[in-house]
Amino acid sequence: MDYKAIGERIKQERNKMGLTQFQLAEKVDISPQYEGKIERGEKRFSFETFLNLSIALNTTLDYLAFGHRDSAKSPERLEMELLANKLSEGQISLLNDIIRAMLVHKNRD
Repeated sequence: MDYKAIGERIKQERNKMGLTQFQLAEKVDISPQYEGKIERGEKRFSFETFLNLSIALNTTLDYLAFGHRDSAKSPERLEMELLANKLSEGQISLLNDIIRAMLVHKNRD
């Protein structure tokens, strides 16, 4: 992975949103120093940090990693998948029921 290019895209997106490094770091729950090192391509990061950065910047992992704007999965969908992987089978069944009920209600409007 080209961490320097990823860091530059993170910086561009942060600046577009009018955020300081401190503000972005706070949203992602990392230190401002670490966030700065990520932007300069000096530090590697966990997938969870990468995902949280994409969510905080309202962009896709695909864009941050490769510069592609037309990714099929939004950060929110990826976060849902990540969270769903932590659920038991019973919890997944309950979540499916909730989503189905939401869709039925939405279709009635």
